[in-house]
Amino acid sequence: MKAFLLLLVIVFSLQFSFAQNTKTWNGANLGKWSDPNNWLPVGLPAATDTVFFSSGNECEVDIDTSIASLRVTSGGAANLFSTVANRLIKINNAGAATPVLHVATGGTIVLGGTSGGFAVSIRSWGASTTNNSQILGNLFFNLGS
Repeated sequence: MKAFLLLLVIVFSLQFSFAQNTKTWNGANLGKWSDPNNWLPVGLPAATDTVFFSSGNECEVDIDTSIASLRVTSGGAANLFSTVANRLIKINNAGAATPVLHVATGGTIVLGGTSGGFAVSIRSWGASTTNNSQILGNLFFNLGS
């Protein structure tokens, strides 16, 4: 009985240690991705996090980053731009539900935003399904002038 309880504790501990977290963009318009205070809960998104955008505030992607998945909610917008260099957001599917890039109906993702002069790219890899990306809303590619 003790061995069974110990095994049960280990299984539950492993489940929570691999649990995926979520981060929601909460930054002011033109806020920087690298500022931990622009995310809820506070802290930068990690490679195992699902990132949500539900506001329309532009986000300056000022670092290259790796996340598990990216989701734009209905009525939300991910306006992603860079002012200093071309930037890359890697979506690595680290335990995320598919599709790992999802823009809901009524949502919008803008790569390049309207405020930057450099590209923001999204590279998605690692998913074992063909339903890796699903754009039900709007997708725009833009480079500011």
